[in-house]
Amino acid sequence: MLDIYNSKVIMCFLAKLEELENLKNDSPAYLITCQYCNGTQKTITICNRCNGTGIMDMPGNNATSLSMVFSCVSCYGSGYEQCKMCIGGKMADSDYNAKCDIWSEKIENLEGEIEQLDMQLHPEKYESKGNDGGNVGGNAGAVYIDPDPDWNLETKKTDCVKCKGSGSDI
Repeated sequence: MLDIYNSKVIMCFLAKLEELENLKNDSPAYLITCQYCNGTQKTITICNRCNGTGIMDMPGNNATSLSMVFSCVSCYGSGYEQCKMCIGGKMADSDYNAKCDIWSEKIENLEGEIEQLDMQLHPEKYESKGNDGGNVGGNAGAVYIDPDPDWNLETKKTDCVKCKGSGSDI
């Protein structure tokens, strides 16, 4: 039967797992909304080519005398100059690397907290090795016990799925 302490640890463990999942799904974005045009791709300056109308008149020649109306090729019909600081209303985040470092550090901290809670819930998976060096938490010497201690990368070989270990190119 679970006591109150273990149930609190389990609830905290589950909350930390959910927080970790949410954090992993919310990674920093490299492209952010343009700070200069707020993603509109337009500036506050009126287009010089169409004088802010968004359309260009092309007068007809003498033979047909029909005039044609086109969207302005400079402002694409908006009447305002295009933002030259972004592409499609997005720009590269200058703090992207710093945000990624902070994000990674948060994930590492959460994983450490989850491991500490796992040690409390499943002490049989961990064994204490030697003195903990006066560590307040008492887990400095704790080592994870591998469920299969005989497994070794050098000794465990698997056959290639493609050639079944024959080495041929099939």
